[in-house]
Amino acid sequence: MATLKNTVINDTGYIQVAVGTTAQRPSAAAGLIRYNTTTGKYEVSHANGAWTVVGEIGLPITNGLTVVYDSANNWDTTNNRWTDTSGNNNHTSNTTGTINIGTHNGSGLGSTKTFNYIYGNTASGVRITNGWNNGGAYTFFHVSRYTGGTRERIWQGNSGNWLSGHWYGGSGRFYHEGWMSSSSTNYHGDDWFLTMDQNAFVRTNKGANTFSSGGNYSPNGVSINNAGSGGCCHGEASDWACAFVAVYNRNLTSAEYTEVENWIWNKYF
Repeated sequence: MATLKNTVINDTGYIQVAVGTTAQRPSAAAGLIRYNTTTGKYEVSHANGAWTVVGEIGLPITNGLTVVYDSANNWDTTNNRWTDTSGNNNHTSNTTGTINIGTHNGSGLGSTKTFNYIYGNTASGVRITNGWNNGGAYTFFHVSRYTGGTRERIWQGNSGNWLSGHWYGGSGRFYHEGWMSSSSTNYHGDDWFLTMDQNAFVRTNKGANTFSSGGNYSPNGVSINNAGSGGCCHGEASDWACAFVAVYNRNLTSAEYTEVENWIWNKYF
């Protein structure tokens, strides 16, 4: 038996790679491989510091893709930010409060899958400005839900009056300098749900609810809770959870966003 750094090679049956939790990940150069006991999966590192699951196929549409935060597996505890796995290094910024990592066990809350997510209270949040097409065309996907007792906005704009997915105790609500959805209907309750959000068009859960009138706006970046600056209503904070984010610097076509939605749905729902 030969030992090479932390790898044990047995020529009669196995190769033993490094084993550890998400928190025990080393500083990642490209090409490291390990078994993550937190997720129960093998993962490989990339030059930008991100870790992805071995054999996992990425998003099917990459034209215009600027940001991917793919589950809490890529929460960077050292730098206190969500690591962008798109290859563009557009990590979250201005983290406030305490960001926690949870695991959905595949039972209830709108999802049958097991995955990790980040969550926090009204004093915690993250900001997306790097990679956001400020004031221009965008397509914004997220998988989010309310947690706890305070329920106002989760994703909100850093300029103007813009919110995506949650407002005033109701989920599936959207305001883009004008109401896209109903302001009184609670479309998804406390469940996880998938949002596809563009300047003047939004939909949830692959078209279960679709809204294309009443508002049209692109903020100068977006935030969870108080991680933003400017905008309308950062005092309307929530207890929140988010499992996935992807941002494009253009409006995807219906064929394109449907393909991306299917990819996210198969992974998280």
